[in-house]
Amino acid sequence: NGKKKECMKQKKAEKIQERRKKEIQQAKKDEKDKMAREEYERWLGNIKRREQLKKQQKNFQTVHRNEVSFPWIPPGKVTYTKHY
Repeated sequence: NGKKKECMKQKKAEKIQERRKKEIQQAKKDEKDKMAREEYERWLGNIKRREQLKKQQKNFQTVHRNEVSFPWIPPGKVTYTKHY
C-alpha cells in the first residue's frame, strides 16, 4: 500500500514536470514565432520603402529629364543674354 502511494506520487510529480516542460517549450516557440513575425514585418517594411523610393526617383527623373541644366556661373560675373 505504501509503495502504491509512493508510485502514485512519483507519477503525479512526473506529469507535473512534463506539463511544465511543455509549457516552457510552448513559451519558447511562441517567442520565436513572435520574433520571426517582427523580423518579417521589418523586412517587408524595408522592401516597401525601397519600392516607394524607386518610384519617387523614377517620377523625379521623368519630370526633370526634359529640363536643360545651365552651366554654373560664379556670383558677380556679368553675363549677357540675347533675350531682352
